[in-house]
Amino acid sequence: MTMTFFDRLKRAWQRVFFWQKTDSASAEIAPQVHDDHALVLAVTNTKSSHGIKQIRFVNRVLSGKEKQIFWMAVLLVIVSSGLLASEVVRRNMTTSPAVGGTYVEALVGSPKLVNPLFAPANDVDRDLSSLLFSGLFRVGPDLSPLPDLAESYQWLDDGKTLQVSIRKDARFHDGEPVDADDIIFTVAAAKNADWRSPVSALLKDVQTVRVDDYTVQFQLPDVRPAFLLDLTFGILPEHLWNDVQDTNAQLADLNIRPIGSGPYRVTAFTRDGKGAILHYDLERFGAYYGIKPNIEHLRFRFYPDRKSATEALKQQQVSGLAFLPWGDAKSLNAGKVRTVQLELPQETVVFFNTKDTLLKDVKIREALMKAIQPTDIQGLLQAPSSLVNGPYPFIENTSSTQKPDLEGARKMLDEAGWKLLEGASVRTL
Repeated sequence: MTMTFFDRLKRAWQRVFFWQKTDSASAEIAPQVHDDHALVLAVTNTKSSHGIKQIRFVNRVLSGKEKQIFWMAVLLVIVSSGLLASEVVRRNMTTSPAVGGTYVEALVGSPKLVNPLFAPANDVDRDLSSLLFSGLFRVGPDLSPLPDLAESYQWLDDGKTLQVSIRKDARFHDGEPVDADDIIFTVAAAKNADWRSPVSALLKDVQTVRVDDYTVQFQLPDVRPAFLLDLTFGILPEHLWNDVQDTNAQLADLNIRPIGSGPYRVTAFTRDGKGAILHYDLERFGAYYGIKPNIEHLRFRFYPDRKSATEALKQQQVSGLAFLPWGDAKSLNAGKVRTVQLELPQETVVFFNTKDTLLKDVKIREALMKAIQPTDIQGLLQAPSSLVNGPYPFIENTSSTQKPDLEGARKMLDEAGWKLLEGASVRTL
């Protein structure tokens, strides 16, 4: 006879609970033969622990207080196990941002020539070019050059020749590969006087040689250890720019509809009746060879001045605004705007004019240096800043730190003949 599912379930039930109550309080089901056999085995079993099945008798065996202690202990075990499991999961789980979303940023100014060879002359053009174009090298977090389009490089001829191998998976936004011809063309265009590129000063003495489709040599007149940083400008697509006359380079439509090999590509832009560009729409480039950005879409809105850009931020018409003056940034904290402080690789330095008759005296300069308290100047700025003691930002050089010595400065001025007369507030010679 074939057993049904319910028959198997009933047998399993009877194996665990060999007796059960019916609706009648006095009724009892007579045990089967196998139930008696199970009782004998349970009694004669020599194991000290009777297993988890014995838990069903807790409410019958333990007193009221013992039952409370038992179930509190069970609850404590369950909660502790849950907390332990969650901690193990937390320690072994990493959070990664999802791909998608749109970020709208306000920029003060207007794009004119979104071209890496012209971009240094305009802050807005430079910001856009950095997203749309990629160079042979890029500037790393510590301001050192890192390979970008360059797959590898080596110095030859005692450091006077740089040979660069271009990565073969790099593509322009129109799908064409980036090769040696694009590098040769971009360098030649930058050096061409008709292009009037600010980049020309970096390459005027540099000669380029095409080794093969993906290898280029840069021949230098002398050793230049920092030359890799000179190659961080974006590369132009030779197959699109080759037909543009050199004298018309700044008038080309490719300066407004740029095509590069960077992480984003242009999808749309709008202009008003006077020709001024109102916004640019950028989209994540799926064929980008490097680490792809997580933000899917970028939109840049352009404003004539910082006041109107700040107002757009307050009205939540844009998601962010870069390089806001610190005084204005503090006034935004009370609203829904969150400020983020960035460290920039720039310094503000004061130099002595040694051509001045007074400052020609080295003793006077030393006295002024001793009288200066850098922390006092830092406090007057009313903005986040850090003290530097050398030409390189982010690099501490405590060995050259000069502590202020006001008494020493007064003594040096006295020795130089600059006396402070009684009742006067200015020293005279």
